[in-house]
Amino acid sequence: MEQTIITVYIDEVPYRFTVYIDKDEQTTTYHVSAKDMGNGSVDAVPDNVQFNVDGNVEMEAGKLTIKQEQTARKIWQEILKKLGR
Repeated sequence: MEQTIITVYIDEVPYRFTVYIDKDEQTTTYHVSAKDMGNGSVDAVPDNVQFNVDGNVEMEAGKLTIKQEQTARKIWQEILKKLGR
């Protein structure tokens, strides 16, 4: 499993995330974690988020707040930028 670090700015404050890229023959899933990244406790930053290859968040509906959903979109954009996609 590949791994990379991304930084996302939320309200002008940088937050670091570890992105684990899980590829198999048919799908690619991006696991994003803020654990152990020194971000502190911020409600807008989901602890763990997963995206499929199309950028759709793989969580049960209603599990993210609006602010977390916006943060998830910023994370996805940074993943695309970092991986050159």
